[in-house]
Amino acid sequence: MAISSLSTDQQIALANEVRLQAAALHSATLQGQVTAFGNAAQVLSSLSQDAAKQLAVASQALAALQVGIGPGITADFGAYTSIDQLLKTERNAGITAAVLYIQANPTCAEDQAVTAWTTAAIAATGLSACIIPPLNLLPLYAGNAVAEKLIPDASFASLAAWIVATPTTTIATIMAG
Repeated sequence: MAISSLSTDQQIALANEVRLQAAALHSATLQGQVTAFGNAAQVLSSLSQDAAKQLAVASQALAALQVGIGPGITADFGAYTSIDQLLKTERNAGITAAVLYIQANPTCAEDQAVTAWTTAAIAATGLSACIIPPLNLLPLYAGNAVAEKLIPDASFASLAAWIVATPTTTIATIMAG
């Protein structure tokens, strides 16, 4: 049947039906694009969040390595030897005990802090004496504090005054380096 044989009303109705179908098709196409963009946005958001988490972990690892507290030898090249671990245990127990003793006794003498250090180090390692005597390490800690401009000179008095005036967590962070 040819369009010319249709009445004007029929031609208008047919034209309206074609317009309706075209509009429905266009609307469905746009709805598909919106859905696809929404799905893509969700995937990209998830990837972005994953990348942000990975960036945070990588940034922390970088910062840790830059200040020398990263995995270092242990993670990269194997565990510390038993002697290294023993030395670290001795040093950490000793410095912690000495710091706590100095904070509790601000006017103590160096030999009293050394005794606190030695007692704690021996208790932590189970040895009969310190592997590295505290009198060999205290000047190193004081020298580091001078280099960091935390104390004016490397004397025990300056180091002790700084220990008394500084929060334990700050001391632990500085002394661990």
